[in-house]
Amino acid sequence: MAVMMFRVVRKSKRCCGTFFLFLLCIASLMLLHNSDLVSYDYQSRHLSTQYEIEIAEPEIANILLWTPWFGYEMWFFDSNGSSQFMECSVSLCSLTSDRSYINTSTLVLFHWRDFDDSDLPERHVHGQSFVFMSMESPMNTDMGKEGRVENEMFDMTMTYMRRSDVVIDYGDHVKRVNPLPPTNYAQMKSKGVLMFVSNCYTEETKSRLNISKSLRRYIDVDIYGDCGDPDPCKGTNDMVPIVMGASIEEYQKVAPPNSFIHMDQFASFEELAVYLLYLTQNSDAYNKHMDWKRNFTVRLGTYKKDVACQLCSQAHQKSRSRPSFSLRDWWNRSILCSKYPTSAD
Repeated sequence: MAVMMFRVVRKSKRCCGTFFLFLLCIASLMLLHNSDLVSYDYQSRHLSTQYEIEIAEPEIANILLWTPWFGYEMWFFDSNGSSQFMECSVSLCSLTSDRSYINTSTLVLFHWRDFDDSDLPERHVHGQSFVFMSMESPMNTDMGKEGRVENEMFDMTMTYMRRSDVVIDYGDHVKRVNPLPPTNYAQMKSKGVLMFVSNCYTEETKSRLNISKSLRRYIDVDIYGDCGDPDPCKGTNDMVPIVMGASIEEYQKVAPPNSFIHMDQFASFEELAVYLLYLTQNSDAYNKHMDWKRNFTVRLGTYKKDVACQLCSQAHQKSRSRPSFSLRDWWNRSILCSKYPTSAD
């Protein structure tokens, strides 16, 4: 999913002491992610065709990676074989990218960005599930032409959304055993809002840039990335995220308490700017948005082991009744993706 980032400013030539990081989720919450943007009736979008998947008694279940993942044959896993499953509660699985195992694999995984609809298995083998995998949002997923791929090919999903059969967490936060001492995160700050944009020519990016222009009516906004200036900081730690897209409630499900500022809390860009400028002048108020760091730590990249265990568990479900479904309906950007205001009016 695309993420956009801004900045509110007290003048300085340096950006590393920035108060705020503006995150605009184009399709859904991604940063700590894995939440649905809207309440969506999964069953109502499925076709009526039903079939039974029956898996034999526990034995080694093969999981086949039919496509690469951004060019990597073994995806983000360690290697072929069973080593990545050793610490899972269900561990009798073997991972391979060797297509000769197509007729003996319980799960067959397809990464959408590397997907080629002219290079597909001819059919499912009995007891086999085809898995749609994407770490992008629906907004960044070109569904292509309608046909077998969208309407009947996939039996399972593997995305950051929580309603997926296999959920890919970009990261999580865990409670610290021993809280850190208080820190004044405002004392080294000299700037305000920072925005990162690199995909400059899409309609969604144009909308985001229009938002930055609207915000600049009231405060300074710096833009880094391919659509702005080179980033001199090479890091965005210890800033308060300003978010929109998913609802406040969805962010609260995955983010530490009081760790973000949501656009829905303000009636206009001007009202938001007034609050941000207040925080730049009030260290105590600003630090309340950073206090979560004393009690929680963020973990990134934890999905690698967790996904392997989820896949092995799914592969060993003895009997599973599933409807065939329309991927185009399930992964529909017009339903799942929020629209953005493009001006302060």
